[in-house]
Amino acid sequence: MIRKLAGLMTVTCLSGCATIYQPPAELTLQTGATLTGIYNPKSTFFSPATHICVGSIDGELPKYGWGEKCDKPLLLTAGTHQLQIAADFYPFPSESGFTTIPVTLAAGQSYYIRATGGPIAFKNTNGKVSLPASGLMVWIEDASGKVVTPKTMIALQAPAETIPIFIPAK
Repeated sequence: MIRKLAGLMTVTCLSGCATIYQPPAELTLQTGATLTGIYNPKSTFFSPATHICVGSIDGELPKYGWGEKCDKPLLLTAGTHQLQIAADFYPFPSESGFTTIPVTLAAGQSYYIRATGGPIAFKNTNGKVSLPASGLMVWIEDASGKVVTPKTMIALQAPAETIPIFIPAK
């Protein structure tokens, strides 16, 4: 009985806990707009990864394809949206945070998340390197480099579970 109830709760949560953003089927690159985040993969444990991505679109979660990262363009409807921008630096230092910013997207245009600061250096999608600084400032630019949103600070926090604990094996 308990297993059936737990399974039912899991299926219910997976199907109803989060709404996934799905662009309308008729949306094209000409009628919609694209938005690309920042992804710098790690190569080793001591070479951290950086993700600065769309966390939600008008409260709906974006669905990145299997194996895709947030440096792939998302197709969005033209118009005004509330975007949650999420930042994640890991594994060392492990810090993350998010902010919500309004943006108005024009049909047929491409937009890019840009950032500066954060705990480590990383490369923006335009090739510019951001050097470490306290806090992380994010904004969105169009393809010409024009800033189209307010520059907004993300307060980064380290999760409590990042403190390493060594327990020797017997």
